[in-house]
Amino acid sequence: DDYIFPAIAANGVAKPGSPIPHNTIQKWLNEFPRSRLAKPCLTTHCFCRGGAQYRFMEAPIRKHWSVAVVKWWGGWAQGEHVSQLF
Repeated sequence: DDYIFPAIAANGVAKPGSPIPHNTIQKWLNEFPRSRLAKPCLTTHCFCRGGAQYRFMEAPIRKHWSVAVVKWWGGWAQGEHVSQLF
């Protein structure tokens, strides 16, 4: 398995076959916007939906997506709601 958030060993080496626990990722997503944005509510949903992980991490340089685009794709754009995604 390949993870967008691989576990990191105590010596700082990434462990690509092991994921960081979901609760840790959610904690980081909750903390990140407080320092840079105006209180959005982020979840791991965007990294599962429609290739966002590929576009954020692996796409060729000119095809990478910013966090803002991943948020939009994940349904976090202003005025969007989860019910609009289904």
